[in-house]
Amino acid sequence: AQSLISYYEAMIRRPDPTAVLQNIPQPVLFAIGQFDATIPPDAVLPQTYLPSFSFVEILNHSGHMGMLEETARTNQLLYRYCDACQTVVPNH
Repeated sequence: AQSLISYYEAMIRRPDPTAVLQNIPQPVLFAIGQFDATIPPDAVLPQTYLPSFSFVEILNHSGHMGMLEETARTNQLLYRYCDACQTVVPNH
């Protein structure tokens, strides 16, 4: 029980990522689980407009752990994102 309490207290105290997302020069990948109860899509989607360039993908069969729930799809997204970053941000 104490571990869960500590986890949630740390999550509450973590810094707001808004400034990071607004100022990052590189493209950002958002892989959003359609059934994510921890960070629901409706809470994430407004953040996708903060970076100057975003890739937004909805994982239709995932909750919060898309990398485990849809491993092949997540890997495909990561490969496509990395390839696109080479085009969008050459020499990085």
